[in-house]
Amino acid sequence: PMLGANCEERDQAEFEYSDFSFSQFTGKYDDNQIPIFENDFVKIDGNRVGEVLFNNDNAAFEVSFFDGKILGFGALKGKGILVTGNRFEVPEVQVR
Repeated sequence: PMLGANCEERDQAEFEYSDFSFSQFTGKYDDNQIPIFENDFVKIDGNRVGEVLFNNDNAAFEVSFFDGKILGFGALKGKGILVTGNRFEVPEVQVR
């Protein structure tokens, strides 16, 4: 009967409001051995904060800093990296 459309909408809403995330693991870990995922907020060397994003053109994960600069993980080698939260659990204002 008319169950189909309503079920789909309800299932979609349950995913949206759950703690479950579809963010991809980058293969990298921060200084505390916490896995770094796409959409995580990271602090570099204790002062610069950015969001981990996947760049389709480069097929690589990068950190997009709030000042507009973008760096790949290769450029961050040897720098201190700490996960401070992510887009889905921490409002951006709190991590600036």
